[in-house]
Amino acid sequence: MHLVFRACLAPQALTKVMAGQVTMFPAYVVAFYLYMATLEGKSLPESVEKLRGRFVQTYAVGTAFWPGERGSGCNGYAMIEKLFRVQD
Repeated sequence: MHLVFRACLAPQALTKVMAGQVTMFPAYVVAFYLYMATLEGKSLPESVEKLRGRFVQTYAVGTAFWPGERGSGCNGYAMIEKLFRVQD
């Protein structure tokens, strides 16, 4: 996302955060629950059932929390030189 939306102005930051929330966050939630169920020794059908039972709640809570956290990241990028940034 950082390569597509480079600027840290308010409209660009909001667009970047919302794009990530809609495209990347659901994939992260799915990967997390399937991976955790695998580590717990559950079969694929059991893993999918666990995902179905928890996806909506996890996505809702994540949507309430992460946009504010990600949006504040522009302040950090303004203070850190490009050489020391991890995502550039």
